[in-house]
Amino acid sequence: MTSSRRPAAAVTCAVLALLFLAAGGPASGGSSDARRLPPGTATRIGAPPFEPSSTDDGDVTRWIRHAEALAEAEGLTVHAADLWLSSAFAWERRPADRARALVDYRRARELYPAGSPRQGLAAARMVALYLEAGNAPEAETAFAWLAGWQGHPPRGVDATVATADVALLERVQLQRVVLQSRLARMYGRFRDAALLLEGLAGDPTSPADASRRASWWMQAARAWVRANEHDAADRAARAAMAIVEEPQEKARLDLWRLHARFDALDEHGDPTAPASWPGEAFEDAAHDHLRAWSRTPEGACHALALASTALQADAPDAAARLYAVALDNPVLRARAAVDLDVLEGLLVPIALALRRGDLDEAERQITEVEALRDEPHPTLDALRIQLAEHRAGLLHEPDVPRPEPRPTLHPRIDVASPTAHEHDVTRDASRERRRAQPSAKPGQLLAGLALAIVALAIAFVAATRRRAGRRRLRARRPRRRAS
Repeated sequence: MTSSRRPAAAVTCAVLALLFLAAGGPASGGSSDARRLPPGTATRIGAPPFEPSSTDDGDVTRWIRHAEALAEAEGLTVHAADLWLSSAFAWERRPADRARALVDYRRARELYPAGSPRQGLAAARMVALYLEAGNAPEAETAFAWLAGWQGHPPRGVDATVATADVALLERVQLQRVVLQSRLARMYGRFRDAALLLEGLAGDPTSPADASRRASWWMQAARAWVRANEHDAADRAARAAMAIVEEPQEKARLDLWRLHARFDALDEHGDPTAPASWPGEAFEDAAHDHLRAWSRTPEGACHALALASTALQADAPDAAARLYAVALDNPVLRARAAVDLDVLEGLLVPIALALRRGDLDEAERQITEVEALRDEPHPTLDALRIQLAEHRAGLLHEPDVPRPEPRPTLHPRIDVASPTAHEHDVTRDASRERRRAQPSAKPGQLLAGLALAIVALAIAFVAATRRRAGRRRLRARRPRRRAS
């Protein structure tokens, strides 16, 4: 009898265990009660913050309201703090509701056990939101609380939540230094900010990857520039270059160093066109940069960026030489064959050649660019018509010297920021890398200039047609007979 009952008892225990796990397991101090989550939650088991499965605005609002109602019903529990944290994250995704997010983050921060990693997360998000809003006093107050926070690994929680919280604790501790540097920059203490970021980037015990370390080095470089310590800025940028592995990233960082050496940076430490052309030294340095990186797709496009910089700085001769480098670059030519933005960037020197009356050079460039495309391009066709108009005018007009026209095209420099300014502690590394990647291509930032070229070329085409129409009308007019 006894032996026959044991298998049945074992089966019963196993079934009860499965039902227990399916119900969400024990309600421990660090885990959330999966039985009390809003309907439509994306993940039932795992570490908070939880998220709604729907992205519809109305569904998200209902999910948040339900989460807040559950948190109110829970009272002073860890699960209530998880629900407040989750609703705060959902509010934060909508810029108009950042104030509501701050309220829910504060509730979560006060409910979590002291030193809990998620308590530090809620506190860090409060500081970040105040900084983004430009509210320095509130940011300073919120950071003072975070500075006194003593985080520790989670205790007495299940393995899934413990693993997530240990990683979260490391990220929050790193983010605390980043937020401190942002607060220092807000108050104009750029040297302090740079030192904080350099300490973070150079810490050999830090769990951060190479991409994040490079981001911190470049944030430090920008802070050094704003502190008027350019040697330190160049040193930090070189440290970032030594870390990154992708050639295109190295090319972007080297382009930043080029602009930093000639004070061609804006107030935030980002590359910009100088108010006046720095002279031959800058052009020589630009050619050195292009020789070093012109075989990478990113470095090849820098020829267009630097040429547009020269044009905007009222140095058309230097711009023409840099555009010539772009036209001769096989990497850029191959990219122009498939990328319309890059192709239109190569049309700028053609317009410049037409404006200064160098028709042979314009025709040579038109022929070269036409060879890159199998199908016709309207802007390129319009430029060829404009070239024909210029040649026709030279054939029928007397050879009278005319002053060289002043270029009126003013493209702006296109230099993407090498890294994102800040990293969100709640996003994974892949999202951080996507934010660090530049979203704009050099040709895209010349799109406005390309539109100007199109308008100019179309105007010439229209003028050509009007003149042709007037010629036809004159040809049809009967001649008067001699009396």
